[in-house]
Amino acid sequence: MQVVGLTTGDLRKLLETKYKAFVLDPVVTIRIEGIASTEVFLVGQVNKPGAFPLMGNESLLQLITRAGGLTIFAQRRDIKTVRRAGDKVTEYVSDYDAILAGDLKQDILLRPGDRIIVP
Repeated sequence: MQVVGLTTGDLRKLLETKYKAFVLDPVVTIRIEGIASTEVFLVGQVNKPGAFPLMGNESLLQLITRAGGLTIFAQRRDIKTVRRAGDKVTEYVSDYDAILAGDLKQDILLRPGDRIIVP
């Protein structure tokens, strides 16, 4: 059942109508457990490039791990995170090996709309 674009009230009414075929007087409660509309975009030399919903305070290392890691051709010391805020564009360069060695300053926290490029 497609529910994209419905309010919780509309979804409740729709489900109650559908359940009337099985239950005499259905009562439906809708509870939202999470919103996955905050995406980041990972492209380049990773095993599964694409758009990924952010899962809370997620870092660059966590995202790359969710994408199956780097390919053997990845330039591990030149991973770019491009962040746009209005007209201002900021670029961060991270060293994957330094992150693995414990340099957490390079394992930046991601924000919705970030674009990560792994050359």
